[in-house]
Amino acid sequence: MRLSRTETYLLPLVLAATAILALAIYRLVGFLGVGVLGLLIAFIAVRMDLEKDGAIGSAFSSHLYARQMTAHQDMSRSERAAHHAERGSLVRALTFAKIIGAILITVGFGGAYYLG
Repeated sequence: MRLSRTETYLLPLVLAATAILALAIYRLVGFLGVGVLGLLIAFIAVRMDLEKDGAIGSAFSSHLYARQMTAHQDMSRSERAAHHAERGSLVRALTFAKIIGAILITVGFGGAYYLG
């Protein structure tokens, strides 16, 4: 998995912001707060991963998936390539979010277990 130049520059900023947020939550709530923050980040990342190909319809909107597929088939070749590149970038970002969430879950609930 190769990072783009923008992702290479933004990754340390995202990690620093996450560490600052986790430290602030640790000071307010403790390790359980850090674990809940990790669960929240991981939940959002997994939900976005499930919906990366389009919104998931329900029984009330069964025609939504068919409309998404016809819209995808009607795309030109360059639009499909751009859509594919965008999905690749999204997958990389979601992978980092899942890893960050897993680390926060482990640190949060592990620290609460060992110190509690």
